Amino acid sequence: MTRVEQLEHQIGQLNPEEFIQLRDWLLEHPSGSDRQLDLGSATAFDPLSALRAEFDRELAVLQQPGASETLRKVFASTPAEIAEAANAARKRNY
Repeated sequence: MTRVEQLEHQIGQLNPEEFIQLRDWLLEHPSGSDRQLDLGSATAFDPLSALRAEFDRELAVLQQPGASETLRKVFASTPAEIAEAANAARKRNY
């Protein structure tokens, strides 16, 4: 597992408060030209763009009609039901 993959996994495990702390820290430490990658084009790599895009996707899902009811069902699920859903999602993604 690469360092980036490890970070992605660790970020995915953060609770909302920790995620906000990380976001604030990243915003306080903007990437300077020394931390940007030249991808051979005129655009520089924005290290927060993927995080912003993921947040926007998650927010859009949560704003859909019926999302609150779906979340209630998820939180009312048994561990066995959650495991079954996680395994089904894993199979779809691989």
